[in-house]
Order: sequence, then C-alpha cells, then structure tokens
Amino acid sequence: MNDLSIQWEEDPKKVKDEVKRFFKDKFREEDYSDVSLDGVWFKSFAAEDNIMLSKEFSEEEIKLVVWDCDRNKCSGHDRYNFHFIKSCWDILKDVVLRMLRDIHRNGVLPKGSNAIFLAFIPKKENP
Repeated sequence: MNDLSIQWEEDPKKVKDEVKRFFKDKFREEDYSDVSLDGVWFKSFAAEDNIMLSKEFSEEEIKLVVWDCDRNKCSGHDRYNFHFIKSCWDILKDVVLRMLRDIHRNGVLPKGSNAIFLAFIPKKENP
C-alpha cells in the first residue's frame, strides 16, 4: 500500500507554487538527444532535379497551368473564373507573374490566399 500523506493547503503562495511545479513537471520538454537516424536511408532528389524544382516558374509554365484549368472554375472567393482570367490574360499576366515570383522569393503565401469561404444561401424566394 502506498503511504501518501495528503494535506490540505490554504496558503495561496504554497498552492500557486505547487500548481506551477505540477504543470512544469507534466509539460517539461523531454531530452531526445539520444535519438539517432544513423543507418536510415532517405530517398532524395538528384542535384539537377533539385535545381530544376527550385527555379522560379517561367511565364510559359504559369500560362500552361492557367490554360489547363477548367474555364468555369473559380480560383478563389472573388468569383472570377478561369474563363475571365484567360480572356483578360494580357491585362492580368503581370500581376499574376509578380505574385507568384513574390511567393517563390519569400516562401510565403499572401494572407488569405489559401482560405476557403462557404456561403449558405436559402433556397426560397426573397430570403
């Protein structure tokens, strides 16, 4: 049988110290310095493949991807479908290219560019 002595404590400082100690022990970071991956083989890209995959997208590659999209699909919540984007490519091209080059250079997607918005519209007249 365990000999645990449980004692009621009312001193706020002692209670705070005990709570702090409890959670510090509960959530302390484990030391994983003894983990080793020696002998584990990871598949990797060849140097030339890595160079090719790390290059900025060319204008031709971007246009091919845009033209490969279904013309009725929307690229985002703004409701501009790819038919519109393709029809106005000469006007939009520079903005699209600049945005993709910024993403490549900074490694960060613009805030909200990966967001999905849902709208539930009642199916009744004059909602």
